[in-house]
Amino acid sequence: MVAQPKYAGLGSAEATKTPFEVDKQTWKDLDLFDQGRHGLIFSFFNKTKTKGGAEALERMLKRPFNERAELEARRDTIRFFRDRNVDLRLGRQVADVEYYLNSIVPIYPGNRLDALAYAFRNQIKESPGHYTVVWGVRNTLSVLRYLFEIAGDWNRADCPAALAAVLDDLPALITDKRVRSLLMGTSGPLRRRDLARCDVFFRRNGKSAIRRLLELLYEWDACVAVAMTAQQCDLCFPQYSDAGEPNVQAQGLFHPLVANAVGNDYCMGAAANLCFVTGANMAGKSTFLKSFGLAVYLAHVGFPVAARSFQTTIFNGVFTTVNLADSISQGYSHFYAEVRRVREVVGKIREKRRVVVIFDELFRGTNVKDATDASLQVIDALAGVEGSLFLVSTHIVEIAAGLQENANIFFSCFAATMEGGVPWYSY
Repeated sequence: MVAQPKYAGLGSAEATKTPFEVDKQTWKDLDLFDQGRHGLIFSFFNKTKTKGGAEALERMLKRPFNERAELEARRDTIRFFRDRNVDLRLGRQVADVEYYLNSIVPIYPGNRLDALAYAFRNQIKESPGHYTVVWGVRNTLSVLRYLFEIAGDWNRADCPAALAAVLDDLPALITDKRVRSLLMGTSGPLRRRDLARCDVFFRRNGKSAIRRLLELLYEWDACVAVAMTAQQCDLCFPQYSDAGEPNVQAQGLFHPLVANAVGNDYCMGAAANLCFVTGANMAGKSTFLKSFGLAVYLAHVGFPVAARSFQTTIFNGVFTTVNLADSISQGYSHFYAEVRRVREVVGKIREKRRVVVIFDELFRGTNVKDATDASLQVIDALAGVEGSLFLVSTHIVEIAAGLQENANIFFSCFAATMEGGVPWYSY
């Protein structure tokens, strides 16, 4: 299991009291990450322009959380970037700054006489180290000037409060007055003492501040990439509810990786907290379950979701079982792996209390009779758990007959018809 810390960007500082939890099986089921590698959903959002931006996007996707203020802060920042059509001008220059900051060449001498001798030697024959310093200082100044320029533009554009608070704090990070004046002024030839002053600040005295500024730039690069995806794919921004009982309402819910997807209006809550989904093979059950799970997950990252509208209460975790494999090396059959998974998820339900759980084709690894008996017992038990929502699918429609008397269960079916001998699905 992977317990996730609170969102660390846009001003958050405290740790989450009840951390949101997700596991690697869920990452795999939702095509987010497969054994630590980038998944399809990461690639779907990844329109970043820097390596640091891609890494920031990965961190965001791997760290869902359950604090409403922090979720809304990220959501509103991304929505602001979308509404303003923000497109960051970032390129190779940022990588050059990283190379310079991580270089081990000696720092430009701060002493005036030493600096003069250092400059004189390099006027005669420039060393690679001197070139790295000069080029690095100029690139760093250029990138930071751009960062402060866009920060000013966003502040004047009435950006969200959480983003504005971060932007207001940026000048205080540059504690060297001379470096600050160079950043706020116009670019031009750098004097020798300016090179020395900047190099000392960038790579020694203010290195942590410069690193913080770059991290913010990478975070914004990731948020802009998500905003561009939201605009291009017509994603909506989630709304969060403080209701005491679990509830999810979606209009036009679809899967973002399915071309020409058919949207579904769907809602579920505490009154009937378990949805029993049936339908023929290929009718769309698994895709719908993935769509729902992904929407809940992305909402808890503060990202836009694939729907016309989406509202959710805030949960403490999401656990799915869609593509569960057996384990030859450990001697686990598929059925035994399913039993272990059910037990594992039940333990998390007890611990987290407020979670979303999805089981696709429960107990498919055994015969129909055993699958029916085991499913009836598990589904009946899950439906009695308060505070959580459950979706369970199967193509064994006979199971439904044994669940009719349970008031906590409602039923959904993906219809299929035959037209001219060819199956037709409504999705």
